[in-house]
This record gives sequence, C-alpha cells and structure tokens, in this order.
Amino acid sequence: MVESAAIDFIKSTYSLGTISSTRNDVPAIFFTLISQLLDKFLKAVKVIMKKPNHKLNKEYSIVENHKLRRTDNKTLQWLSKHPDRIKQSEGKNLVKSALGVRKKITYDTVENQFVKFMLITKVKRLSKFRLIYVSSFKYAEKSADIEVIKNIDNMVSKINRELDNPIFSEVSKLKSLNTMSLVFQMAPGYRDLYRHFQLIQRGISFTGEVYSFSVKETSVLYEYWCFIKLVNIMKKRYAILDDGNDIIKANRKGVVVTLSKNSKSEVRFLDPNTGDRFELIYNPGEYPSDTVKQVPDNVLKLSKQSGINGKKAKFQYVFDAKYKVEMNPDEYYPDKEKKPGPKVADINTMHRYRDAIVAKNGDFTETLMFGAYVLFPYPGNEEEYRSHQFYKSIGSVNIGGVPFLPGKTKIAEELLTRLVGESDSSAFERAVLPKGIEDRLKKIDWTKEDVLVGSLSSVEQWVECYNKKYYYVPVDSLNTNYHQVEYIAIYQSKKLFGEDAGVLYYGEVLEVSVLPRMEINNLGGRTHPNAKCYRFKVKEWKCLSSKIEFERDWVYRPRYSNSFLLHNSKSTFELFNIRSEADYRLVYELRRIQDNLKVQDNAKELFVKIDESISVYNDDSYIRVYEAGKEKLRRSTDDFIRSPSIVFEYIKKCIVNRVNLF
Repeated sequence: MVESAAIDFIKSTYSLGTISSTRNDVPAIFFTLISQLLDKFLKAVKVIMKKPNHKLNKEYSIVENHKLRRTDNKTLQWLSKHPDRIKQSEGKNLVKSALGVRKKITYDTVENQFVKFMLITKVKRLSKFRLIYVSSFKYAEKSADIEVIKNIDNMVSKINRELDNPIFSEVSKLKSLNTMSLVFQMAPGYRDLYRHFQLIQRGISFTGEVYSFSVKETSVLYEYWCFIKLVNIMKKRYAILDDGNDIIKANRKGVVVTLSKNSKSEVRFLDPNTGDRFELIYNPGEYPSDTVKQVPDNVLKLSKQSGINGKKAKFQYVFDAKYKVEMNPDEYYPDKEKKPGPKVADINTMHRYRDAIVAKNGDFTETLMFGAYVLFPYPGNEEEYRSHQFYKSIGSVNIGGVPFLPGKTKIAEELLTRLVGESDSSAFERAVLPKGIEDRLKKIDWTKEDVLVGSLSSVEQWVECYNKKYYYVPVDSLNTNYHQVEYIAIYQSKKLFGEDAGVLYYGEVLEVSVLPRMEINNLGGRTHPNAKCYRFKVKEWKCLSSKIEFERDWVYRPRYSNSFLLHNSKSTFELFNIRSEADYRLVYELRRIQDNLKVQDNAKELFVKIDESISVYNDDSYIRVYEAGKEKLRRSTDDFIRSPSIVFEYIKKCIVNRVNLF
C-alpha cells in the first residue's frame, strides 16, 4: 500500500518525507489509496443515506382562512399590515386570508453539502488520474493496462451511483466550511466518511522516531522499501494471519508507516491451498553462530507439511537489501559477460549467513538457512539478468542476486512463489546440505519389501492375533521375499470392519516359524487344518498415526510394501503402487495442488488420476501428463529427481493452467 510513496521519496532523501498535511499530489499514491479504501468510503456514504442529516425550514404563504393550519408571530405582523383581510361579524374578527406557516424537512445542510463535495472531488481526481495514466503511454513501447483503466471506470461508476441518489439533487454546492461540525465527529457514517476522505486526500506520512534519513542514507530507505514491497507481493497471493499493525497505522493525519530499527517487525501469512504457514520478518535480530553472531535484514520463515501425513518442517531464507551495484565488473568478476550485478562482497555475505547461522541438534550442527539472496537495484533489463552468473547460482547453490526495483520484481516474485509453493522435499533438494547430515537422511531402499500386509478371514481371527501378538499365513501364499519381512500390517476389509476398513495396525516381527495351521489355532477359516503356515511372532501391535484408507482393493492374498510407505501413505493404492523415490516425490508434489487425487492400481507404472480428464504417469523413464487421453507433457524422470522443483513447475502449468507443453 505504501511502496509508491517510498519510491517517490527515493528521488529526494533530503527530509524525513512527510507528505503535505493538506493534500497528497502524487497520483500513484492517490490511486493506490483510493483502490484500497473506496469500498469503506462508499459504505460510509450508504450509512449516511439511511439516516441523513437534515433540518426543518419554515415556508410562508398567503392562504384562505379555511386552509390556514399553523401561525406564528409573523402571521400577526402580516395581519397588522393588512387590516383589509380582517372583517367583523357579530362582534367577532374574522380573517379572510392570512400568512400561513408550513414546516418542511430539507437535506440541504452544510454537512450534506460537504458529503457531496467529497464524492465529486473523488470523481474529478479519478478522471484526472485516468487522463494522466493513458497519456503517459502515448509514446511508450508498452500500452496502458486495461485492468487499471477498468478499475478507474468502475470506481467512478460506483461514486456516480451514490451521487444519483435523489437526496443529493436538493443539496446545493458547498460554498465554504469554516469550522468542522460535531456531526462529522459523532454521527454514524459522517465520522468514517471524513476519516477515509482525509486518508485518501492527505496520503501517507513517514513520521516518528523511525529513521533520521539524511542525504547519505538512501540505502536505509531502500532496505525499508524492500520489506514493504515483499509484504505487498505476498499479500496478493496469500491470506494474512497477522496484518502487521505494528508496521502500518492510521491516525487523523493520514497513514503512518513505522519500522523500528531496534525491534522485530513481522507479517504472518497462510497458503490456503496447502495449509502452510509462513512469516516475513524485518530485523529478526541476532542469529546464533559458533563464530560471530549474524544479523540479516529480512528473513522468510516457512513451516511446511512434511510427508503425506502432514508433519511440519521449517525452512528459512534470507533476503538482504543492498543498495549497491557493481557497475564496472573487472576481470575477476564471476559473470562471463561482465554485466552489472550485485557486489561480490555482498554475495560472500550471503554465503556467510547461510553457513554461519547454525543450531545444535544432538551431536550434529545444522544450518538454519536454506538459501540467501541479495536484493539490489539492477539498472538494466530484468529479463537480460537471467543469463547472469549470480542468477544461475540460485538454482545451483541457492545463493545469488535478485533485481528489486519498482517495475523490476518479476524474478523476486517467481522466487517467492517457488519457495512457498514447493514441498519440503524440494526445499531440501534446493539446499546444499552440510557434511554429516546425509547420515541422518539415508535413502530408502525401494527394492526392499520389509512390510507384509495381510488380510483377515474373520473378526475373531483379529481378536485372537491381537491378544496373542502373532499373525499367520499359508506358506504357499508367500513368495521368497518373506525372509525380508520386518513388520506385519493388518488389512481390515470393508466387509468385516465397515467404516474402519483400511490399514491401521502394524507390529514388528520378532520370530518366524513354520507350523500346521491347527497347531497355531482352532479358528477354522479358509486354510486347511494341516496346511503349513508361517507364524509371525509380533513384539506388539501399534496404531499408525493416521489410517491408510480402503481404496476398492481387496487384499485377499498378502501383499508387500515398505516401512516408509506404511507411515506415509493415504490409501492402499499408494501403499502398493508407489515403487520408487520418483513415484513418492511425484505423488507428494501433486497432492500440494490437488489433495483429493487418486493413485490407481497399476502393475506396470505409477498412474495418478488428478480428475476425470487429467492423469499423470511415471514409468521411471519419463513422467507424462495426459488430458482427455492426449499427451500434454513428457519430462525425464532423472531430471525430476535431480531438480524436482524446476520440472514440477512444468507439470503444474499443465494441470493448473491447462497448458500444452508436449
């Protein structure tokens, strides 16, 4: 809301930057403010129109005696001057006609004249802004944004509809307003209308003990603007949990923006699509380090759902504002084309933030920052910067420079969207992990099927197995992989368990033995009493943190899966049809844009049904997206494993925006 003001002040930083107390003459600020406040402004007008301020006027006219209803002193004075209108009859004075009084309600009060004036003033300023905006593109390469023009016309139309109210037809033009009436201080509607009128007219003032700006401190103002603009970018995409009342306040003089140099300021957001929460913090304070304490400018903290079952993982990124540009790179500057870019010293500072800000976790020291970026005022074309070495380094080591000026925020917006939108797994892939942490993030052996998922023939069988801590299956129902089994999971069928169908209980295998079924129990069932069975002794039966839902899949014969999927699957189809890291990552990423997707039962490859028309496949060679049977995208599975966030951006475009990239 205040970025236009901040940039206007960057042009001249000779003062604190307080806008005139009588009028704001910056068109961009006026348009931004009225766009934000018009609905509240017109709401106050509607409140006024329900009960407008009024007064009683006396109207005098000469009427016949039978029409005379009300009289006052002026009637007597008039009769004294017109005795001919009085006649005597039988000793009484009778009036033929006289000056009658009629009281009439009128809305033509000073208060309503001022309301009408405020509405007309806004129409005139909007019309003037439209003219200035359109004319500014007369000789430019770009054309005026049609959405801005529509927005202006829509606002003018809304105000004119209020002016068309019959009440305003009898309200005359405001001649003068020497003192402010109590009506504007106390009456419903009038008070709010006047407040919003002041905010739009006067605009924004940067006041208080914020910073003592001097001619040399443009860098401080740039740092301040960067935070405001980052908040503004986030606000357009995500829901605000905390609107940052400590940053932007309103009083009778206008909108006051205050950022304290000595205290933390933060705004909290929520991604309604994924449920992820995150906060943007200005001046977060000192971060711990084993060497020197670090103090970055802006930190983006993300709390993401980790794994299909929704555990939380935390990620932090530094956005450091540096009002410096390397305009004449020397031969040692990393960029081959020697284009202007961030200072090498500032890039080194980002490495320091990322590597030096750490926390102890047992015997390991973990870095807290997953990436660090320099925000700098790049003077050239933003698209040309994409070939710069410090832009490419963001993709390789998650450290680099990002152009950030008014009209040059596209790269920053793309980066913010990617950081917020990617999964925690992609965030880990983007980060360069320090030594030692790999031991704690061991790769899953997808070829090892260490979980046996078995069915039950009766509820009595489950009661028996649960109480005595064992499970059994016929020998001929298992393949040679039975010796890999470390866990038994119980599949509860829809037929026997109704709404409780699915996989909920599992247990660690302690011992395996081969016995005739009749030596195990005497429950009967489908298995012949003399049939050889594997008897798995279980340490104890435990419940999963969330049940794996039944998915039209009757587990008649035992099936295999792995312990990772046992704890990270939502449905039985996922439990049995995810066969690789790429499969799991793909399902995980897809679920962030379509939570109710369905993994299908397919023995050859992963088959995910997004909706009735879109499906995604992975055969471990290529990931393919189809819409209505027509292939829209094909990307290498190896590329997806190496750079999941980059490849998934293409997949997301196909699914969300229905773009054909094949």
